[in-house]
Amino acid sequence: MARKNEPLKAAQLEAMAEAALGGHDLGEWVEVDNGWQATCWRCGMTTWIGKQGVRYSLLEGECQGT
Repeated sequence: MARKNEPLKAAQLEAMAEAALGGHDLGEWVEVDNGWQATCWRCGMTTWIGKQGVRYSLLEGECQGT
């Protein structure tokens, strides 16, 4: 059972590290219809991960929030 979540967890960690390097402060991962999504507290942009670990991010390379 744990192996099923490994791609998701790995993708979440990668997204969190990438976001932090850009100065983003991601909130908690929230389950949405087709995956998981986290929002930057500073700029309001999001990053999304599908249930199979596919990532899609709208985060800027550098956070523009205050």
